[in-house]
Amino acid sequence: MRKIQPKVNIILSSYNGENYIREQIESLLGQDYPNIEIHIRDDGSTDRTMDILKEYEEKGKIYLYTGENKGFCGSFFELLKLADKGEYWSFCDQDDIWLPEKVGFAVEWMEQQKQTEPLLYYSLSEMIDDRGNSLGLQKPPKESLCFRRALTGTFGVGFSMVINKVLRDEMLKCNPDLVHSHDWLAGAIALGFGTVHVNDQVCAKYRRLDTSVTKISL
Repeated sequence: MRKIQPKVNIILSSYNGENYIREQIESLLGQDYPNIEIHIRDDGSTDRTMDILKEYEEKGKIYLYTGENKGFCGSFFELLKLADKGEYWSFCDQDDIWLPEKVGFAVEWMEQQKQTEPLLYYSLSEMIDDRGNSLGLQKPPKESLCFRRALTGTFGVGFSMVINKVLRDEMLKCNPDLVHSHDWLAGAIALGFGTVHVNDQVCAKYRRLDTSVTKISL
């Protein structure tokens, strides 16, 4: 591993997330890995989300951006552009809970790879309901880690993904208005032109709500 610990940009797009976003941010601040920056773009919330985010911004805990409503994919593309310094980018939802070692595991694997191709690290999560009750394990479906399958769907959820600069730069060559979702694009590029690694350890609690963007059959 390099002498200076590489920087990981955690990028989170928020929208009406007042119920759980504080718990999520606290779990990000509790990561074992020290060199992280938390970049949050609010996509036009109408609840108290912005009040909560401004608290963290005033304390110097996060970088906060606002703008017109672009939808989750467009908002994540904006964050990829705004967080332009660093080695790795970690997608993040607003209502999950990350275990302390989540980012550190990703960096450990990334640093053992050659940074000349798109790299995507993926970790598993435990699905929970709105009260924190377990709903089972979330992991890539069997035989989904191939480029042919990636043409029609993603193998997993974005918050479990960490990508390197090569993959980030390739994503930004695409038009977000023509992309179904940021995590689908990241997976398709990595499976087609780079390397995907799945860590079988559970590194987060994945909250499943009726309002969740990603639909998964339980």
